[in-house]
Amino acid sequence: MQGGRYTVLDFYIPSAQDPDHHIKIGTVVKLDVYNSDGETGELDFVLGRSGSTAVAGWWGRRVSSNENNYNTTPDTLNFAMRGDFTVIINGEAYVFSDFFLGQGHTDYNNNWWIGSRECRYIDKDNLTCSSIDESGNTVKFKFDQFDEDTFYIEKVD
Repeated sequence: MQGGRYTVLDFYIPSAQDPDHHIKIGTVVKLDVYNSDGETGELDFVLGRSGSTAVAGWWGRRVSSNENNYNTTPDTLNFAMRGDFTVIINGEAYVFSDFFLGQGHTDYNNNWWIGSRECRYIDKDNLTCSSIDESGNTVKFKFDQFDEDTFYIEKVD
Protein backbone atom coordinates (compact mmCIF):
# COMPACT_ATOMS: atom_id res chain seq x y z
CA MET A 1 0.00 0.00 0.00
CA GLN A 2 1.39 3.38 -0.97
CA GLY A 3 -1.30 5.55 0.61
CA GLY A 4 -4.77 6.87 0.08
CA ARG A 5 -7.35 9.22 1.55
CA TYR A 6 -10.83 9.55 2.97
CA THR A 7 -12.94 12.42 1.58
CA VAL A 8 -15.84 13.37 3.84
CA LEU A 9 -19.19 13.69 2.02
CA ASP A 10 -21.55 13.75 5.02
CA PHE A 11 -21.25 13.28 8.77
CA TYR A 12 -22.91 13.32 12.15
CA ILE A 13 -20.56 14.66 14.77
CA PRO A 14 -22.06 16.26 17.87
CA SER A 15 -20.62 19.77 18.23
CA ALA A 16 -18.98 18.88 21.54
CA GLN A 17 -16.99 16.14 19.76
CA ASP A 18 -15.55 18.59 17.21
CA PRO A 19 -15.56 22.04 18.84
CA ASP A 20 -12.81 23.28 16.49
CA HIS A 21 -14.70 22.08 13.38
CA HIS A 22 -11.93 19.85 12.04
CA ILE A 23 -14.43 17.90 9.93
CA LYS A 24 -16.46 19.56 7.18
CA ILE A 25 -17.96 18.29 3.95
CA GLY A 26 -14.99 18.02 1.60
CA THR A 27 -12.40 17.43 4.34
CA VAL A 28 -9.71 15.06 3.10
CA VAL A 29 -7.98 12.86 5.67
CA LYS A 30 -4.77 11.35 4.34
CA LEU A 31 -4.12 7.62 4.73
CA ASP A 32 -0.59 7.71 6.09
CA VAL A 33 1.59 4.67 5.41
CA TYR A 34 4.10 4.55 8.21
CA ASN A 35 6.28 1.52 7.72
CA SER A 36 8.74 0.68 4.99
CA ASP A 37 6.97 -2.45 3.71
CA GLY A 38 3.76 -0.55 2.90
CA GLU A 39 1.61 -2.89 4.97
CA THR A 40 0.47 -0.43 7.62
CA GLY A 41 -1.45 2.80 7.25
CA GLU A 42 -3.78 4.89 9.33
CA LEU A 43 -6.44 7.56 9.07
CA ASP A 44 -6.15 10.07 11.91
CA PHE A 45 -9.25 11.89 13.18
CA VAL A 46 -9.03 14.46 16.00
CA LEU A 47 -12.48 14.14 17.55
CA GLY A 48 -14.09 13.61 20.94
CA ARG A 49 -15.12 10.35 22.54
CA SER A 50 -18.63 10.60 24.01
CA GLY A 51 -21.23 8.10 22.83
CA SER A 52 -24.51 9.30 21.34
CA THR A 53 -27.66 7.37 20.47
CA ALA A 54 -28.46 10.07 17.89
CA VAL A 55 -25.22 9.33 16.01
CA ALA A 56 -25.96 5.60 16.17
CA GLY A 57 -29.44 6.29 14.76
CA TRP A 58 -27.93 8.31 11.88
CA TRP A 59 -25.64 5.36 11.12
CA GLY A 60 -28.45 2.80 11.39
CA ARG A 61 -30.63 4.67 8.88
CA ARG A 62 -27.82 4.52 6.32
CA VAL A 63 -25.98 1.22 6.88
CA SER A 64 -27.83 -2.03 7.50
CA SER A 65 -26.53 -4.77 9.77
CA ASN A 66 -25.33 -7.03 6.96
CA GLU A 67 -23.42 -4.10 5.39
CA ASN A 68 -21.06 -3.46 8.35
CA ASN A 69 -18.26 -5.23 10.18
CA TYR A 70 -20.25 -6.02 13.33
CA ASN A 71 -23.39 -7.36 11.58
CA THR A 72 -25.59 -5.37 13.96
CA THR A 73 -26.66 -1.80 14.63
CA PRO A 74 -24.74 0.29 17.17
CA ASP A 75 -26.35 1.46 20.41
CA THR A 76 -24.13 4.55 20.60
CA LEU A 77 -21.38 6.06 18.48
CA ASN A 78 -19.03 8.96 19.16
CA PHE A 79 -19.24 10.12 15.53
CA ALA A 80 -19.99 8.77 12.07
CA MET A 81 -19.29 9.88 8.52
CA ARG A 82 -19.84 8.96 4.90
CA GLY A 83 -17.15 9.49 2.34
CA ASP A 84 -15.12 8.18 -0.54
CA PHE A 85 -12.27 5.99 0.68
CA THR A 86 -9.37 5.64 -1.75
CA VAL A 87 -6.49 3.21 -1.27
CA ILE A 88 -3.44 3.00 -3.50
CA ILE A 89 -2.06 -0.52 -3.75
CA ASN A 90 0.80 -1.44 -6.08
CA GLY A 91 0.42 1.92 -7.80
CA GLU A 92 -3.30 1.53 -8.58
CA ALA A 93 -6.08 3.54 -6.92
CA TYR A 94 -9.26 1.82 -5.74
CA VAL A 95 -12.24 3.92 -4.62
CA PHE A 96 -14.87 2.72 -2.17
CA SER A 97 -17.74 5.15 -2.74
CA ASP A 98 -20.15 6.11 0.05
CA PHE A 99 -18.00 4.30 2.60
CA PHE A 100 -19.10 4.83 6.19
CA LEU A 101 -16.81 5.13 9.21
CA GLY A 102 -18.02 5.32 12.77
CA GLN A 103 -16.37 5.18 16.16
CA GLY A 104 -17.84 3.83 19.35
CA HIS A 105 -16.14 2.93 22.59
CA THR A 106 -16.13 0.70 25.59
CA ASP A 107 -14.68 1.75 28.94
CA TYR A 108 -11.08 1.61 27.73
CA ASN A 109 -11.05 1.10 23.97
CA ASN A 110 -12.44 2.70 20.85
CA ASN A 111 -14.17 0.44 18.35
CA TRP A 112 -14.42 1.27 14.68
CA TRP A 113 -17.40 0.57 12.50
CA ILE A 114 -17.07 0.40 8.71
CA GLY A 115 -19.69 -0.29 6.10
CA SER A 116 -21.34 0.57 2.82
CA ARG A 117 -24.18 -0.50 0.59
CA GLU A 118 -21.37 -2.10 -1.42
CA CYS A 119 -20.21 -4.23 1.53
CA ARG A 120 -21.45 -7.57 2.79
CA TYR A 121 -20.78 -9.14 6.16
CA ILE A 122 -19.00 -12.51 5.80
CA ASP A 123 -18.36 -13.73 9.33
CA LYS A 124 -16.90 -12.47 12.61
CA ASP A 125 -15.75 -8.90 11.85
CA ASN A 126 -15.11 -9.61 8.15
CA LEU A 127 -16.62 -7.81 5.15
CA THR A 128 -16.26 -7.90 1.41
CA CYS A 129 -16.59 -4.48 -0.21
CA SER A 130 -16.65 -3.47 -3.85
CA SER A 131 -14.45 -0.69 -5.15
CA ILE A 132 -13.90 0.86 -8.56
CA ASP A 133 -10.41 0.84 -10.09
CA GLU A 134 -8.92 3.49 -12.39
CA SER A 135 -10.38 1.74 -15.47
CA GLY A 136 -13.90 1.70 -14.02
CA ASN A 137 -13.85 -1.99 -13.16
CA THR A 138 -15.42 -3.34 -9.97
CA VAL A 139 -12.82 -4.91 -7.69
CA LYS A 140 -13.72 -6.65 -4.44
CA PHE A 141 -11.70 -6.45 -1.26
CA LYS A 142 -11.95 -8.22 2.05
CA PHE A 143 -11.74 -6.11 5.20
CA ASP A 144 -10.63 -8.35 8.08
CA GLN A 145 -10.93 -6.67 11.47
CA PHE A 146 -7.89 -7.61 13.55
CA ASP A 147 -8.87 -5.63 16.67
CA GLU A 148 -11.07 -2.65 17.53
CA ASP A 149 -9.16 -0.23 15.32
CA THR A 150 -7.14 -2.34 12.87
CA PHE A 151 -8.32 -3.79 9.56
CA TYR A 152 -6.38 -5.88 7.07
CA ILE A 153 -7.37 -5.19 3.48
CA GLU A 154 -6.80 -7.68 0.69
CA LYS A 155 -8.06 -8.08 -2.86
CA VAL A 156 -10.55 -10.92 -3.42
CA ASP A 157 -10.06 -12.89 -6.63
